[in-house]
Amino acid sequence: PAPPPSVQAFAEINSDENLVFDGVLYQRGAVAEVGAALSPCLPGGGHRTAGTEGLVLRVRGDGKPYTVVVRTAGGDGGGGAAYAARFPTRAGYQHVRLPWSAFRAERDGSPALDPAAVVYLGLRYEFRRGGGASATERGGGGVPLSPAELEQ
Repeated sequence: PAPPPSVQAFAEINSDENLVFDGVLYQRGAVAEVGAALSPCLPGGGHRTAGTEGLVLRVRGDGKPYTVVVRTAGGDGGGGAAYAARFPTRAGYQHVRLPWSAFRAERDGSPALDPAAVVYLGLRYEFRRGGGASATERGGGGVPLSPAELEQ
């Protein structure tokens, strides 16, 4: 039989118009990420991220750390770059403020983050060593991801 997948995760928009991210990670180093492309312009025509100081999220946390990932459009030189900012959560709803200066390039040599170039926004959970419950502590099961909701 095939080994179980290292990640079983899903995302859906619930009846309250919230993005619900839920699943189980089965091994250290496993990553679950959900995200979507962003239109650069708001419905009224204004730019979505240019001239802003950062992101403000309303999340329902579970006491685990999460990472917001943004990706930029490729310029004349080719592909874009990915940037990440980690934040802790606590049980219940909270506002998370992430200034653009909190985002770090995921690859060395990437240019500084240009908020006007952001074309993707994602939420990531990583099963890191020493964080959360290990698969061993859970009797060979996985590390459950309680729902983390982003209010739209």
